Amino acid sequence: MENLVVINIIPSGVGGIQTYGKTLEEKLTKEGIIVERVEAHKVDKTSNLTEEVSKKVVRFLANFVRLSKLIKKYKKEGKKIIIHAHVGRGISFWENAAYGLWGQILGVSFIFHIHSSLLHMEYLNSNNFVKGIRRYILNKTTQIIALSEYWKRQLLEIDILKPEKIAVVYNFVDVNKFKISNQLECRRALGLPLDKKIVFGVGRLVERKGYQYLIEAIPKIIKRYPNVRFYIGGKGPLKEQLEKMIKKLKIEKYVTLTGYIPEEELPLWFCASDIFVMPSIRETFPIVMLEALASGIPFVGSIVGTVPEIISSKDYGLLVEPANPQDLAEKILIALEKEWDREKIRRYGEQFTWENIAIKYIKLYKNVIGEDEMGNFNPDVLFISPGLLEVGSRRAAGAEVSYYLVALGLSDRYRVVFMSPYYGSYKRIIKINDKFIIHQIRMSALKKYPPKTKLDYFLVKILAIVASFLIAFEIVTKYLKNSTGTKIIVILQPKTGLIPMLLALLTRANIKILYAEGNVRPWYSPYLIRYNNWFIEKVRTIITKLTYPIYLYVAWRADLIRAQSVLIKDGMKRFGIPCEKIRIIGPPVEDRLFYLTSRKMKRNKKGINVAFIGRLTEEKNAPLLENVCKESLKIFGNELKFYIFGEGPYKRKLQKISNVAHIGSVNRDLLLEYLSSLIDLVISFQHEFGRAEIEALSLGRTLIILNSKATSRYLLNMKNGIILTKADTNSYLKALQLAKNEKLRKKIWRIAKKTAYDNFSMISVTKEWKKMINYILKVEG
Repeated sequence: MENLVVINIIPSGVGGIQTYGKTLEEKLTKEGIIVERVEAHKVDKTSNLTEEVSKKVVRFLANFVRLSKLIKKYKKEGKKIIIHAHVGRGISFWENAAYGLWGQILGVSFIFHIHSSLLHMEYLNSNNFVKGIRRYILNKTTQIIALSEYWKRQLLEIDILKPEKIAVVYNFVDVNKFKISNQLECRRALGLPLDKKIVFGVGRLVERKGYQYLIEAIPKIIKRYPNVRFYIGGKGPLKEQLEKMIKKLKIEKYVTLTGYIPEEELPLWFCASDIFVMPSIRETFPIVMLEALASGIPFVGSIVGTVPEIISSKDYGLLVEPANPQDLAEKILIALEKEWDREKIRRYGEQFTWENIAIKYIKLYKNVIGEDEMGNFNPDVLFISPGLLEVGSRRAAGAEVSYYLVALGLSDRYRVVFMSPYYGSYKRIIKINDKFIIHQIRMSALKKYPPKTKLDYFLVKILAIVASFLIAFEIVTKYLKNSTGTKIIVILQPKTGLIPMLLALLTRANIKILYAEGNVRPWYSPYLIRYNNWFIEKVRTIITKLTYPIYLYVAWRADLIRAQSVLIKDGMKRFGIPCEKIRIIGPPVEDRLFYLTSRKMKRNKKGINVAFIGRLTEEKNAPLLENVCKESLKIFGNELKFYIFGEGPYKRKLQKISNVAHIGSVNRDLLLEYLSSLIDLVISFQHEFGRAEIEALSLGRTLIILNSKATSRYLLNMKNGIILTKADTNSYLKALQLAKNEKLRKKIWRIAKKTAYDNFSMISVTKEWKKMINYILKVEG
């Protein structure tokens, strides 16, 4: 890319952003890209503030002149120019916005590279006027870079920000600089004890880095493991406070504040240590984490920012609740006693090399200057979604979110396309990462989502079937025409997947069908609960008879079937579907759920808070929910409060009951906030685990659910949940009476979390999906 010039805007001074920006310059230059640096003055608040602000203003004005000259110079030479601004919080956002907007006036593209973990919070806490300005600036950017999928989701909380505008690019580490070296030699070079375990931490000595919690944890550690020494590198305003804490706790013998550690010495410190610790209470994507991994050092750090996304296995480190000295002490003790495979940690750290990240930068730059199109994206796996996937808002139904997570997990190995209808004003392709795109088909006939009335639900189902024809056309014309290799088409709903499947087969392309059944109703007749309304019964019977041949045809035609539960598998077996074709795999939840803990919030002191999550329709058994709410009011009064998350025809009836709070359909992050901070237990009327039930278990909420082969496979009554033998009002009322016992709920939650993690974590579920896909490909050849 010899015709490209990148104007790299970074703050002056020392810090993570500065180090990253300068390293990026060096690496881009080696790739043949011309890089020019513009430094924004960083105010030192400990110095003369008036003088520092004056310097900043002068530098700010001077940078406009420098930008203008650089742009004029390289435009004369016919170069393509990109302003790449590294953005922090506070004034950094506004300053970089000014440079970027000025660049756009002069006709160049600009990228906002977000390094701050507070940017979306600053937006949410702003007044409407400031929000409007922030929205305008972010919407004017050519591209935004987020440091992880987690931070991308946080940024998408900003109104009107489109998912396709945000690219995820991980930080990188120089694996030639940070590597495994002889520990004893490194200790001798640094003058460290040879016969002790060494715990090392490095960073600015500021409150958000959390070293005060590490020092608070040290007495608990040395009480059980005295043969350990702690070294904390860095300088900052918290140093004096930390020294006082060390003196007060009488641990001077065990802790050393080393002061600033030169960059060239850092590799020695990592290799000399046994554990690297990072007790931060706020982080975005700490580069020191990658440096520790590249050095083969196990990482013990807080569950903040991108950390749980990177430390995805206990083979690489242990995760700690932020600002929790007790948990920090326990995890460090476990880490000190564990035998770590340093070579394995190193191999994992090697994936974050510049060589891997450079590919993403080059592609991103090409896209920004208009040299890269999605073009002939050649997928390995195509998901055909039955309904809306509203990327970014996370407002989609549980099934769509579950399959989106599966597709995301598969994209680390396969090229994946997720096809779904979109009830908006245009067709769009959203690039999630280099191997995963979401192709959405416009269905503007229904503007409002989620549906609220019976008519809305009917329209959604009809439009989903109409969308299947459009999806089939897109698959054939875009992904099968002139394509190479085997395509695996994943059908999530036979009614919407049949047309794409038939059309794809007619093309005679090399296609395999994976039928992913998540709906128990067509296969397990006791699940169908009878209602008083004879008309609904009649319509349901007719629809079942009409659609059942489609389910059977797709099941027989599929090369492999994923059944969400044992109930589905048993039902398929009764209809003669070969047992060897069926694999039971549950739906996944994001792994970060398992690290969320209950937060203090005003609770119902007189009793307990109960949640119901799902559509308020007959098929989700809303009539029974209505009866339970009414009867519980007679028995428990205000001791029970029901929080209803969902929309549907029964909304009005439920709103009239005094112990019901109707929250409605909310984005999944807000739902999880409610579950983790307000709800005591979750009530379900299903015979199997849906996404809502698994999320409740993941967060340690007590779950009341019906007994079946599917639920008893994971739950033991009164051990990790409360299971009922009858789907009637009295059974649920008795269960609620039991669940009022707080000791019982606390006993249940730990086992419930472990059950959920072992069976439904994104890592374990994706692993099973990969086995299915590998099996199909091996069968092929």
